[in-house]
Amino acid sequence: MDSFSKGYLSGLIDGEGYFYISKSRGRYKREYVYQPYFGITMREREPLQLFIDQYGGKLTDIKGRGENHNDYFEWKCNGNRLRRICEEFSGALVVKVSQISIIKDFMELQKKTGNQPVSDENYSEQEKLYWLMRKANKRGKL
Repeated sequence: MDSFSKGYLSGLIDGEGYFYISKSRGRYKREYVYQPYFGITMREREPLQLFIDQYGGKLTDIKGRGENHNDYFEWKCNGNRLRRICEEFSGALVVKVSQISIIKDFMELQKKTGNQPVSDENYSEQEKLYWLMRKANKRGKL
């Protein structure tokens, strides 16, 4: 990727993107399951096409919730696509530095366990990273 494209995509990530860790009801022994994601939403399709061209995936067309809400497009990723984004933009972001760091730490935990059941220690660490991400994503003064 050339430096102009990387700079442009970095700006889109910082301005319009979001990193988050989902928390859903678990199966088996765990109460919850955690999964890291990156997403970006915009009313214009063309800038998001750059993410598709570079990383693959698809856009979701989301209808506004009412007459005062606009329709928009969303591109989300996890897994290997998210890993690539973290590797390529780790030093390039300005606003979302703490969020990408938390995601990288979370994915490192996942790499340790692979498809094996999560240990109590790793489960506790995932919960901690989940709350750190919630705090990092909070709007306004922290």
